[in-house]
Amino acid sequence: MDWSRLRYDRLLPQAAKSRRGGDAYASLVATVEWRADRRRRAAAGRRIARWLGVGAARAAHVYWRCLRSEAREEADAAFFMAHPGALAAAFDEPFPLPQRPGPVIYATLHLGSPVLGYLHLRRRLGADLALVARALDPGNPMAEAKRRFALRKVAWAEATAGRAFLATDGAAMLRVRAQLRAGQPIFLLADVPGDAVGRSAPCTLFGEAVRLASGLTTLARIAASPVQTLVVTRGRERLAVRRGALVEAASSADLLAAVLDALAPFIRAHADEWWMWPYLPPAFDTATG
Repeated sequence: MDWSRLRYDRLLPQAAKSRRGGDAYASLVATVEWRADRRRRAAAGRRIARWLGVGAARAAHVYWRCLRSEAREEADAAFFMAHPGALAAAFDEPFPLPQRPGPVIYATLHLGSPVLGYLHLRRRLGADLALVARALDPGNPMAEAKRRFALRKVAWAEATAGRAFLATDGAAMLRVRAQLRAGQPIFLLADVPGDAVGRSAPCTLFGEAVRLASGLTTLARIAASPVQTLVVTRGRERLAVRRGALVEAASSADLLAAVLDALAPFIRAHADEWWMWPYLPPAFDTATG
């Protein structure tokens, strides 16, 4: 049995039985993935060292913890799929986001537990919050065992939310725009790598020029929507929504830069929960621009 099948078909179902099992799963997966992919580990280590100003050993440990965070997000999803009644008590209170009239784009990072954060916000905001996410199509490659779990996770999250996710293709973007123009909010990840989408933009993070998906800025401009930045982090026992700055589309000449400026402190503060260290392409890679 290959590693992917062992991970998703055997280990993850065991991790779903308890939170302690999820901890063990996350540590094991992080160690295997850290050792198995030397190229990705090196790329992540170099970027962590540059951005955070730390040595190689510290950067390597931060990346291992990032892999653990990503695996723990899988284990959490599997646990709540098996124990749906436990989800409502998984977050710290009080709810920290101010409510305001009109459309809002809630922009977060691949950090902590974004999908669980979306479900929490949807339950607490009392609005028809929609999650915008890349579809699990053939252009979104992954091992078959991982894809099977991802499809189950999406189906569970959609059923829990009571609405389907909105994709990122042209037709779906029309629905996203209609959602915003109807005064309803959306939730999306701002740090989607530029080589994973049709349209991207150069930007700067921690002094490095990289490319990110540019859909957020397009949607904010079209609907004149403010962007509320936030992240969903993990504590010892519970999850928490942490609010960043509110960025007004009309007052930001470079909206993507303003959003990243608001989110960058979260990357520094929670560096070991951000999964994207090895994945952001350099800005001079214009193949997808």
